[in-house]
Amino acid sequence: MSLNKKKATLRSKILLDVMEYWESMRDGDSLPRRSDIDPRRIEGALPYAFILEEIAPGLARFRVAGGHLNDLMGMEVRGMPISAIFTHTQRNRLLPMIEKVFREPSSLELSLSSRKAGEEPTEAEMLILPLLDDDGRPTRALGCLVARGPLLSPPYRFQVTQSRSTPLPQPVLAEEPARPQLRPEDRVLEGFHEPAKPFAPASETAETPDAAPARELPSYLRVVK
Repeated sequence: MSLNKKKATLRSKILLDVMEYWESMRDGDSLPRRSDIDPRRIEGALPYAFILEEIAPGLARFRVAGGHLNDLMGMEVRGMPISAIFTHTQRNRLLPMIEKVFREPSSLELSLSSRKAGEEPTEAEMLILPLLDDDGRPTRALGCLVARGPLLSPPYRFQVTQSRSTPLPQPVLAEEPARPQLRPEDRVLEGFHEPAKPFAPASETAETPDAAPARELPSYLRVVK
């Protein structure tokens, strides 16, 4: 992560708190689950936090959003696509970034700017971190968006001034134990198995295993019927 505790402003400290909480929920390299999130653990960041749901490659919508995002847009953003807070020219640029969050998966950090005539630019920071859904798939994300300065004339739509996508390490699967090497004197045992004989059905005239072998009569005897 590029966030730096020593240089963190009050606003970026909020993003840092969200990132550290997300990291605390991880078990090794595995991703946290959406159901594991306890809002009380990030109470100070809740107005700026949101939960995303992937609805198509590169597309995601707000399932939950704090009041700060509603203030930025001047309306309730729950259910809206995340692309709605970006300018039209930026939405195609955003698609591969959002897709990476869920596909690789990866974390995403954005520096944003919104410019309106007669106003100072509104700068903002965004952080998006992938989460697993109830089926164990990375289709959810925990995010945070913090804008600086007074919000005088919503809605604000942003352009991306900087971006950083960081692939996350994947859980390492246990490998199958290696087969022990045979000593030269043991190699003869490796193939010491009698090959199985193919099954051959007995003919109707075949003798049973318990039948006595036929006796050959002497030449001077004959069978009288």
